[in-house]
Amino acid sequence: MRLRQFAAAFLCVAAPLLAGCFQSATLVKLNPDGSGTIERTTTMKGELYGRISSPNADDPFTADQARADTEKMGSGVTFVSATRIDTPARKGIKAVYAFTDVSTLSLSAMSPPGGLDLGSGPDSPMSFTFARLPNGHSLLTIENDVDELNDTRPAETGAAKPGGTDDKETSDLMKAMFTGLKIDFAIQVGHLVKTDVPYVTGGTVTLLSVDFDQVLADPAALEKADKAASMADTVAALRSIKGVKIVLDPKMTIEFTK
Repeated sequence: MRLRQFAAAFLCVAAPLLAGCFQSATLVKLNPDGSGTIERTTTMKGELYGRISSPNADDPFTADQARADTEKMGSGVTFVSATRIDTPARKGIKAVYAFTDVSTLSLSAMSPPGGLDLGSGPDSPMSFTFARLPNGHSLLTIENDVDELNDTRPAETGAAKPGGTDDKETSDLMKAMFTGLKIDFAIQVGHLVKTDVPYVTGGTVTLLSVDFDQVLADPAALEKADKAASMADTVAALRSIKGVKIVLDPKMTIEFTK
């Protein structure tokens, strides 16, 4: 089946949000002492919200639900506030949390509101280590569990030829699943000294940003990514696609000051 590697690569991070055109953005604002805040914004299309918010269903975008999600983020995290997002196009919530020690956090790239049962997609939280350096700088180390991405996938036998029925069905399925989906995860510091993450704007370091509408608009690039011999090579190929910023190195560092 064509495009299987592409779908699998992003299902690793996107599966929890595939139940309907979600958009998820997480911004960790980190202070030089290791404390900080987490800003998490989750929205869905207005028409989808209308279907799930029946009188017999719980509203997933409430302050109570945002407060309940606190326990999923690690120890030392406290709920600060929640603001509803209510426009004709999108419904959702922006929740803010505070933490005292980034080393105790357990964060995934995406976390849909706990009030939504979207299945049990893979959950691989990042772990963080924080240290103060002798020169007075702060150093954040981020570790990812990416072992499964390093497995080489053997070529499939009997796969459909490009343009075949199987290929088209897979492509149509992907469009149905991913259209409208956006994912963002970034860490913001005061003054960035150096980092091995390639996506930097000012003091904001982006670990993951995917606009699937832009990804799906480039079928030639998807075809190239699909021909990669391993999942790691697939991810490398996807980095060339407009709308994709992805870092799945096992360890990354951010050195910064106030």
